Amino acid sequence: PAWSAPTGPGEGPTAVVSVAIAAAAGTATLVLVGFSVLSPATRAWTLALSLAAWVLVIALGWRRGGLPLAPVLAGIALTAVCAVATPSHQSLDVFSYAMYGRMVAVHHENPYDSVPADFPDDPMRPYVGRMWQRTPDIYGPAFTAVMVAAAPVVGTSPLRVRLAYQVLAAGAFAALLAVLWRMTRSAVALAFVGLNPLATVSVVNGGHPDVFVALLLLVALELARRRRPGACALALATAAAVNATALVVAAAVA
Repeated sequence: PAWSAPTGPGEGPTAVVSVAIAAAAGTATLVLVGFSVLSPATRAWTLALSLAAWVLVIALGWRRGGLPLAPVLAGIALTAVCAVATPSHQSLDVFSYAMYGRMVAVHHENPYDSVPADFPDDPMRPYVGRMWQRTPDIYGPAFTAVMVAAAPVVGTSPLRVRLAYQVLAAGAFAALLAVLWRMTRSAVALAFVGLNPLATVSVVNGGHPDVFVALLLLVALELARRRRPGACALALATAAAVNATALVVAAAVA
């Protein structure tokens, strides 16, 4: 009941709610589109303001028993689109993904036994972050398969690499929100996940596979709630095959 769709006066928009939603989405968007012109201190304060506005949105939604759905969806859409439309300045991990994929697709080597530095003539190798140059593939076989499949498509174009993994992350983010809406029918729940600036500024903009893990774990929790242990176990296993950190949640669910 606490997460059910509101039907009373609390459902309608108010000035405070609208301003809070706009502030959460607007400041996150500013961090994304203005990264290169904002100083590090200004970026930090802008992100802190976005987090504070997000907390206020959730607090208002919880107290009122709901949030207006349209502004929440608009805020999520704005930040997600900007997360894909802008380069990732906070992470170069997408180039590591491309390099691991090329190890298999192009060089026919095992990415768990090789490191990017082993291929000094590969056009993608210079884009890999310094700390990952001598690190083998740290992801599970499911995401490694994605990296291998993407390698021939993205080639050696940094733009295609970035867009490919950002679009994949945005798609998984949208699917996660769709599952969450199906489970809760709550705009507050959508805002809790979708308006969190770290979800778009870091995960989607960085093209990180963490969003796939989150999606699969949410599906697993819903399957567990429905007493479908076989399907739940499959979702948990797939999440662990993306990143082994999912095993922590799998143990809790078990």
